[in-house]
Parts: sequence; C-alpha cells; structure tokens
Amino acid sequence: MSIFPPDWLKLLPKLETLDIDNVTFGQLSSKPLDPSASHIKNLVYRHPNLTEIPLKVVALFPDLTRLDLRFNSISDLNNLKDLKVRRNLSELCLDYNHIDNIGPLFYLTGIERLYIPHNRICDHKHIPYALIPNENSLKHLDLSYNCLTQIPDLLFMSELRYLYLHYNNISTPSSGLLPTSLTNLDLEGNVMTTIPESISKLPNLYYLELRNNKIKSMADFEFPTSLAYLHISDNDIEVIPSLQFSNNISKLALMYLSRNPIKTIADDAFSNLHELSYLYLSNTHLVRLPPALLTLNKLNDLYLPYTLTCSCDDMAFTTWYQNLQYLRGKCNGTDLSLMLHQLPSQCPVS
Repeated sequence: MSIFPPDWLKLLPKLETLDIDNVTFGQLSSKPLDPSASHIKNLVYRHPNLTEIPLKVVALFPDLTRLDLRFNSISDLNNLKDLKVRRNLSELCLDYNHIDNIGPLFYLTGIERLYIPHNRICDHKHIPYALIPNENSLKHLDLSYNCLTQIPDLLFMSELRYLYLHYNNISTPSSGLLPTSLTNLDLEGNVMTTIPESISKLPNLYYLELRNNKIKSMADFEFPTSLAYLHISDNDIEVIPSLQFSNNISKLALMYLSRNPIKTIADDAFSNLHELSYLYLSNTHLVRLPPALLTLNKLNDLYLPYTLTCSCDDMAFTTWYQNLQYLRGKCNGTDLSLMLHQLPSQCPVS
C-alpha cells in the first residue's frame, strides 16, 4: 500500500486501536484525517526499516493517547520536537529499539507511562533532563534491559509510582536519588553488592525486587514500614540479622530469601514481622530449623530446604507448625510436616 485510503476510518466509528504492521506509505497527505481519524486513541506501528519517529503517520491521528513503536529500529528521537499530536498522549512505548539517548523526550509533556526497555541506554546523566517536563505526570517508567551502570537521579519526579531498572549493569547503589512517591521498585538482575540506601527513605514503597544481584548482607539496613513484598532471592547472603524497619513497624507480608547461601538466622531476625504470611527459605544452606520462625504468628506458607536435620531440641516446632496452611521442606530425609508430627513420640518427656 502506497497511499493511506482516505475517509475509510469513518466506516469504523468505534475503532480505538489501529495496528499498522510492515506497511510503507509512499504518499501521505499533510492534512490530517481529522475528524475521520479522531476516534483512534491507540496507534501501533511496526516497520523493520523505521529508524525515527514516523511523524507523518502519527499526524494522521491527532487525538492519540497511546503510541506504540515497539520492535522497530529507532535510534534517533530528535524529531520528537515536531510531533503533531494534541496534549492527550499519555503513554509512549519504545521497547526493542536502538535508542541510546532519550534527551529529546524533553519535548513531550503530560506523559504518564513511558516504556523504553531493551534498548542501548547506558548513560544515566541525561535521563533527568529528558524527564523534567513530565515531573508532575509520569507514573510508570521502564528502563529495564539497558546498560545503565548507575541509578538515575529521579528525586524530582513527584508522581512516579512504578520504576523498573531490572537487568541493567547497576553496580553503584549509592548513585541516584529516588522519588518518595515510589510504590514499586524493580532492581532485579543487576550487580549490586549492597541494598541502595535511598530505598530506606521511600515512605510509600510497597513492592521491592532485588533478586539476582550480588547482595551480601541486609545488616544495618532499615526497610520502609510500608514495604509489603520483598524479593531478595538469588543473592550472596549468608546471615540473616535482626531485620530493621522504620519506627520498628513492618507491614511485610511476603519475603523471598530462596537460593541464598544462608547459614545463620538470628533468633530475633523476624521479631518485627508481625504481618508476615509467606516466607521462602528453600535452596539455602540452613541445616537446622531456625528458632526465629517461632516469632512468626501469622505465617501461612513456609518453604524450607530439603537438607535439614531435626532432633528433640526442635520440640517447640511440633505445635507451632500446626498453624501453617502449607509447609514444604525435609528433615532427616523425611517430609518436614511428618517429621514434626512424629517427633513427640520419639522424644522422652523430661
């Protein structure tokens, strides 16, 4: 197809999403099809030879709220300053392109959701400048699967709720300041050895993803009280200390610690976790049932290693475990629930 068929969209007045895939337009009217195309809110455009924003195509749909340009070969965003859409555009998807600099995003305002994963963004310094015009609107920002080595400074982003930085090369957790509005933060698959200190200053953080890093310790780190979900599996943690929370209050409900070389858990490690329901400690190096578990009165699901050793010293667990809805693990090569059930009959009453 070489010419965009005029007025055909009038025949589809309820159509809101238009997907244009691998179509080359040789002739495009400079006059938008408004009002015949004004009902199109979501435009998806794919072409293997597309290296910049397709301005002529976008201009045909002046009332877009979502522009999806994923899976192209875009490397240059400089023509964004000439983008002809009304102030309705709230979502921009640029996944799977060749972008290394998002500076021209400075020309956009009112963006609420910005997705730029699977690109070539390595320099964190230009990112704050690019996002300044959207500091009061941007709620979702996805910069995952790039090559960032530091966390960009986003403290000024007053409305940012979701920040995705997973699978970059971030090794300097002290870099960058995070906005206090954050509720979800994903830093999975980086190379950090410590938890970023700025996380402790996020009073609204609900979801924290830190798995697949090189974190060695959680000691001396204060988690936000608001945190309900913590995933820190697949790291290098050997010791679980007494976990600290701001104001000594924790809302943590789910904690994933699996696939860490954990050998020791402090007896008071979980003393502040009064709301914890799910705890994952499978594939760790624990050899005994940690007494710290006995402080978890609301625990429902518990996953432990298959290599535990039990003895009469574990009698306190024989009544405690009965409050669990699900218990997975093995002790002395036997299912842990069965072992704890049989333990009283095997141990003499003193």
